[in-house]
Amino acid sequence: MINVNLGLNIGENDVWIAATARVTGAALLTCDADFTRLPPDLIRVEFVATAS
Repeated sequence: MINVNLGLNIGENDVWIAATARVTGAALLTCDADFTRLPPDLIRVEFVATAS
């Protein structure tokens, strides 16, 4: 786990995913609740339903 400067505990791979979305200006599409920890002004996170 990496504790980023915002004081959030988020996995290293999730940091890379979020950083990629941030620098490309893309929305992050996910069903992973870990991304709820990110401030909405950092990146736009869109939650998608998982297949049942």
